[in-house]
This record gives sequence, structure tokens and C-alpha cells, in this order.
Amino acid sequence: MSDVLLAAPQPGGRLLYDDIHLTHLGLPREVRGHVRALLGGEDVPGEALDDLLAILSELVTNSCVHAMRSWVRVTLVLIEGSRVLHGTVHDDGPGVVALPGRDSFEPGELVRESGIGLGIVAALATTCERVVTRTGKAVRFALDLSAYGVEPVTNA
Repeated sequence: MSDVLLAAPQPGGRLLYDDIHLTHLGLPREVRGHVRALLGGEDVPGEALDDLLAILSELVTNSCVHAMRSWVRVTLVLIEGSRVLHGTVHDDGPGVVALPGRDSFEPGELVRESGIGLGIVAALATTCERVVTRTGKAVRFALDLSAYGVEPVTNA
């Protein structure tokens, strides 16, 4: 696997979005609206934007419903030369999220059951991984924009 497809953003990226939100049940829609407006001026294929919005919706919803804490941080970075979009959804909730078919866990490690939402993330993302951080947990993902058609997003 190419280093550029790792879920962790690589050097040389352009920060597109980095915002910390207080959790509430309307947050997934709010984040989708911000990202859709932000990427309207970028050269992102429409199908890739649809996949990105579905991924963000699932991850932010999980953070709001299951983490039940105070904040969610959403970050998007574009590696322009390779056309790979990296994203992270980080919250301050406890536990480790299992990504279907993607993770293995050590005995005794705290794992929450995952629903269909994380299966959608694993299916749509080029790569994804879960990370335990000092302040909570995060799911990082990458979308290889070159794998999509060349039709850019239109603001219709």
C-alpha cells in the first residue's frame, strides 16, 4: 500500500477543515452543510463528496449518540499531488470503536459493538483506522479522489 493512502495525513497536505463542535443531535447535518459549502469550490468529484458526507455523517452521529461527552473535532486535509483526502473525527468519549473487518483487539481491551454505520465507513473509505488518543478516541480515514470519475461537484 502506498504511504499516501495511509489514514494518517502525510506532510504536504492542505488543511481544508478543522473545527471543534459541541455535541448535539443536529451536529451531523451541520457538519455536512459546512463541508458541502467548503468543498463546492474544490476539484472534488460529486460521488466522492457524497461518500465523504456519508462517512462524516456516520462518524459524527456516533460521536454525538454514543460518546455522550462534550465535543467532536472534525478535520479534513487534502494531499494535492496524490489527490487523497484525509479525514479525522475525534471525540472525548471512552472506549474503542471496532471497525468491521479492519481491526483486531487485544484480550481485555474495551471494545464497543459497532452498528451498520461503521460498516458504511469501512466500505466507503479507501482506508480507515481507529486511534485511541490522550483525550478520547478518533477514526481516521482516507478517500483516494483519483479513484472517482472526473465530474466535479456542481452547486446545483
